Amino acid sequence: MHPRKKFISLEKNTAGHDFTIGDIHGNLNILKRAIDQLSENDRLFFVGDLTDKGQHSQAVLDRILEHNKLRVDNGRKPQLFAVRGNHEELFLRYADFRIEHPDKPNPHKAILVHPKNRGEWATQLNNDDLKKYRRYFRSLPDIIHVDGDDPFHVVHADMPVSDRQLARMFRDNLQLNRTQRYHARWARNGTDMPLAENIRNAASIPAYCGHTIFGGIRYETNHLNLDSGAYKTKQALFVDHTEGQCYILKTNRNAKSNQEIEKICLRIQDELDFRQRRRVFCAEIRRKTPQEINEHILDLVTRASSIEKQKETYLTELENISPLLSEDQKDELLHFLVQQREHLLKKERHFGWLRFHRHSIQTRSMHIAANILCDGIQNYQPAKGAELTRHITEFSRRR
Repeated sequence: MHPRKKFISLEKNTAGHDFTIGDIHGNLNILKRAIDQLSENDRLFFVGDLTDKGQHSQAVLDRILEHNKLRVDNGRKPQLFAVRGNHEELFLRYADFRIEHPDKPNPHKAILVHPKNRGEWATQLNNDDLKKYRRYFRSLPDIIHVDGDDPFHVVHADMPVSDRQLARMFRDNLQLNRTQRYHARWARNGTDMPLAENIRNAASIPAYCGHTIFGGIRYETNHLNLDSGAYKTKQALFVDHTEGQCYILKTNRNAKSNQEIEKICLRIQDELDFRQRRRVFCAEIRRKTPQEINEHILDLVTRASSIEKQKETYLTELENISPLLSEDQKDELLHFLVQQREHLLKKERHFGWLRFHRHSIQTRSMHIAANILCDGIQNYQPAKGAELTRHITEFSRRR
């Protein structure tokens, strides 16, 4: 298999809008409707599963390839981007074996044409077309990261790494391993590769995904699932990430509405509106008090269920906004956290003969918060009850 980038990073689109759309699955009319929405400098991101199940898989691929080629030939940048999904993977398994072992029975054909996958179109391709689509699918990354003031990821099933891990992999030129690639394409609860619940939280960079029909929003890990079963509902969820708007594209403008899709679209719109309020708050954060900053973070924390997940979300958002704060704000916010007797970060589980939650300034979460806000103070180890307070006081005096 030829080497390829398992994930790519794109710069912020300063000249146009960025759109995302759910699984196409061979629905050519939906693809045409989506492309028709684009202006010259806009970009469209597919969450994978471009083919199978629908009636026009080959035509979908030809339209995408021709659209990008025409733009490149005219000196413009490609406009359509996709990640690799599980159906692209099924095609590659079949195509690789057929090309490398043309005289042997293809063990991957049965899975490809299974009623659940419906990839018969691939078995009818001539070798030239098979190799063309093989090259295209091989070039697709498992993750696309789009940078900017409001960054986002595109993945098919589920993000296999945290935002911090992904940033480190970009920095050190590392790649996803086999398990991580499999997770990105196939993860689904109830299978041998369940969704990852512990590596991301509600404050993570939002990830657009698909793979599971009517999957909706996974708030605790900040995934927005756009799969609406376009091959059978004839409708697709279409998000303008730049403007923060969610739409429903239909093959026929007069098509009957689908209540489940409309419910998901409304939830996604609520989430986009919530993000917009967060961006406005961050733009004005230098004028905010410690109480207002704390309330802003707690508003996000409510999306997590367990106490540990809530604390993780609080610390991630604190790390996100910390660079935006002035030195005085950091100092005031840390003192505010110390003074709150029953703050979330001070809640820890006590294992005595009775198991209960108690509040302490010496929790691991309080030490992490102090390190985030007081960069330079290190080696916070639980010891005497006044140790954290003493470190904060000394740090304030030095400044």
